[in-house]
Amino acid sequence: MTHPRVLVVSATPLQGSWATSRLMADLFAQWPTESLKQITITRPGSDPQSQTVESLYLDLAGTRNPLRVAAQIRRLSAFVRKTKPDVIYFRSAGWPIALELVPLLWRRYPMVTHIMDDWPESRRVGGLRLSKPLDAVLRRVLVKSSARLAISEPMADAFAQRYGVPFDVVHAGTDHAPQTFVRERNDEQEKVVFYSGSIAEDQTASSLVELAAAVELLRRRGVSVQLRIAPSSEMPTTLRMRLESAKAAVDDQTSRAGYFERLTLADVVVATANFDRRSIAFLRYSMPNKI
Repeated sequence: MTHPRVLVVSATPLQGSWATSRLMADLFAQWPTESLKQITITRPGSDPQSQTVESLYLDLAGTRNPLRVAAQIRRLSAFVRKTKPDVIYFRSAGWPIALELVPLLWRRYPMVTHIMDDWPESRRVGGLRLSKPLDAVLRRVLVKSSARLAISEPMADAFAQRYGVPFDVVHAGTDHAPQTFVRERNDEQEKVVFYSGSIAEDQTASSLVELAAAVELLRRRGVSVQLRIAPSSEMPTTLRMRLESAKAAVDDQTSRAGYFERLTLADVVVATANFDRRSIAFLRYSMPNKI
């Protein structure tokens, strides 16, 4: 079977500690590497050396310099012409803004657009700039796409009604069966509450701070327990200080095998979500891979 040449365009790379990376890696797990390329952006936690396919990294995160943005778009366009993809897989996340605009430049290539969170509604509820124009751009991108993917049935139904085009569903998660890890322990051993994943202000940050405070309260009441956190991307210094001041241990990310080992050896594994309006808007259709 001949696989079409696919160009992945996503702010999150195929190989990374984010749930988005794991979903995309699973989606293309059977794809031959010679038929798969990617365009992504330079960001903390994204390692070019760990990518298993030819990759173009763009310097688009946090820049508003029009000359720099134009130079990066020229690099992107040259990479697209060089790779000659049969189809472009575009993962829309609402940022960087320049990356959301470039699909409108592609006229000759069939495109599949994948959305994993309701970032348009999150931007609207949060009163962020360019909310309406970006939603209009997304609408145009979805209409011109040959196929559209959502992360859950509720998202597919809601987005089909909102944008007037059908969506298919690609769930988060994995069919990988991790090794079972067994440890000998007794009641006097310290209990471990464990979280691994993204820590963002519009998703999980405030809930983790509350959890850290709750675990610290248990410690003061004599319960032998510790909260361990393995963030999948760089945290703001102030947030790290708030978590560590509540005696939470912040660990580095580890290998995939190490990730499964940490999950299975913890006494409690948590999946977190904030409950402010913007976070609810962003996450309400999402499907965390740990669930």
